[in-house]
Amino acid sequence: MANYIRDMMNELVDLDNRVPVVAPPTEAISASAFEKQDFTTLYWLGGGGFLLNARGTIILIDPILELKSETPMVDAAGHIMLRPFPLYTKDVVRCDMILFTHDDADHANPETINQLADRDIPLMGSARVFETLVKQGMKPYNYTVCHAGEKYEVNDIKIEITPGDHPWHCIDDGKRFYPEDCVGFIVRTGDGGVYFTGDTRLMQENLYYEDIVLLPLDVSRCIFHLSRPGAALLANKYADAYLVPYHYGMFDAPDCPAQEGGDPELVLINVNNRERAQVVGPGHPVSIHDRKLI
Repeated sequence: MANYIRDMMNELVDLDNRVPVVAPPTEAISASAFEKQDFTTLYWLGGGGFLLNARGTIILIDPILELKSETPMVDAAGHIMLRPFPLYTKDVVRCDMILFTHDDADHANPETINQLADRDIPLMGSARVFETLVKQGMKPYNYTVCHAGEKYEVNDIKIEITPGDHPWHCIDDGKRFYPEDCVGFIVRTGDGGVYFTGDTRLMQENLYYEDIVLLPLDVSRCIFHLSRPGAALLANKYADAYLVPYHYGMFDAPDCPAQEGGDPELVLINVNNRERAQVVGPGHPVSIHDRKLI
């Protein structure tokens, strides 16, 4: 008898015959990644998280860097892992700011953030993220509530807040969803703009920013994310940007297409100038200097 479950998209998953997509191998992020440099480097942390070294300014975006168990590997949000994290909370040498796109536990992770917040690292995200993290034990200090359209500066970089639309929890637990619960970030460095869209569905507002040279690209098949057509459309809109696929191949989560159902190739087949995509494993550096890939 076949062994099936239904995922969050209400689609049948054959547990006996599925073959999960697995990301390229993890490369551990060393202490040298936090040193000052004259270029910009992006590291995928797995899932939806990133570390950005923008010419020496260190930004973490949606980091989850803690485990619930080591054997088997299960992250702090409860996902069985196919690849290890490239970085753990204890190994964060320094950080100038942490950005949160929304309050899902694999993005605004309390087990990770409570430790980093104790180090007085500035935090920024929506009011909903603030409320969620405080309820889960975060000290309510050093947190800036941001809104789409606002601009901030951290050292020599500029951060522009963009809108997001990610209402998956409307079907999960019945929470009310508000437009400003989710945001994205454009981090503008001396090497160009890096656009972190977060877990958003494609919005018209996502398509008209200037000087985007590096685009982390959400390749999940989940309809509460960009989805494959939306991801390809976004990538083609920013035709000169280098692409770093994420939200795939990190977790063994058959009931959650946001984590398991991605496959970069099923998006990139519809992307112009496919060679600009950097399909790398967690922790592998992608560096740009003066708008060009190093």
